[in-house]
Amino acid sequence: MKRKSTFTTRRGENVGPTDEKEETEMRHFYKLASVIAVLFIWAGAAQGDPDTFSIDRDSEAAIAKDLLPPDILTPGPTINVPLESLGLSWDEDLGTGDDLNALSAGLDSFARPPVFFFSVDRDSVGIDGNPQTPIVSDVFEEAASGQAAGDVFVTIYGHPGVPIWSAPVGQNMLHINQSELGLFPAILQTQDYTGQDIIDDLDALNFTEFDMDGNGSPDVNVYFSLDSLSTSLGTLGATADDILLFAPGAASAVIFADGDNDIGLQEGDDLDALVLLDLGTRGEIDQFGDRAFFSLAPGSPTLVANGYSPADIFYTNFNGTYVREFTAAQLGLLATDDVDALEAEPGAYVPEPQTLFLVGTGALLLIGVIRRKRMK
Repeated sequence: MKRKSTFTTRRGENVGPTDEKEETEMRHFYKLASVIAVLFIWAGAAQGDPDTFSIDRDSEAAIAKDLLPPDILTPGPTINVPLESLGLSWDEDLGTGDDLNALSAGLDSFARPPVFFFSVDRDSVGIDGNPQTPIVSDVFEEAASGQAAGDVFVTIYGHPGVPIWSAPVGQNMLHINQSELGLFPAILQTQDYTGQDIIDDLDALNFTEFDMDGNGSPDVNVYFSLDSLSTSLGTLGATADDILLFAPGAASAVIFADGDNDIGLQEGDDLDALVLLDLGTRGEIDQFGDRAFFSLAPGSPTLVANGYSPADIFYTNFNGTYVREFTAAQLGLLATDDVDALEAEPGAYVPEPQTLFLVGTGALLLIGVIRRKRMK
């Protein structure tokens, strides 16, 4: 015969005999469901936050605010690491100097399949998508009103009403509007800015804050590249296809990965976006652990010679070779588009934060309803 117990609530209400095994199972269920719900909420809040970025040399509105292409910025925008702390330069009178066009802390995720966050240049259009077709392309929608260059998009899978962050399968969704970063035009998503000459272009993206103590100097390694017009390339003995490294406390940047020898690129290539994982000895190439995703700027000889697109994503483990990992079409882009900023998050299919929050909240409410019913 099973033992029976009398279950008493915290208010002292006797709710009658209850099977001890059932009571224990319900308590375990409450605890487990609560933990799952909290984890869902935490995961939704933790992913996809653009901590740092840069702008390109034609971002006139940002430059007018004394925010320069070699600066590492945070949303606002404000300067997180000024160009001087990286040993870079810009002549405000001439409007020339360095353009930091790819950025990483060397801690990026390479979980498979990757979820990509990216931005495009001013001329990018995106694949035409609408709610009546299987294709969702917010790049197309934003570009149609002249706003895509300062936005951050994420690769997704699913119907527009239920988007799921995923590996590139031909669709993308607006993740961060340029107004949330403080870039121009700071207008509503529904407004049209077609034909506007002054549009800030987000030129590099990372989910790491480099200066954490507010002294203007990086507290973690800064991996970056400079565009082909950058004046510091000659001083550093580097080219636009190299990945550079500025370590905390260093006097100047050094070459971390040579574009020709370590990646297999051609002379004249311009590395335009970067996701990098530096394992083993930090600051040194380890071919058995270090790896990178990257894109190349329009006109790069490697693109021309192989029929590749500036919106294609390439992969290397720094053994002197690379492969095209994802095509422009897999990101919901045209072959003529240009991915000029890139970041990645772990996981297979990860719902967007709002969805995760709703799921977590719903789970908590469900637990409350079940508990009240048990106490009646």
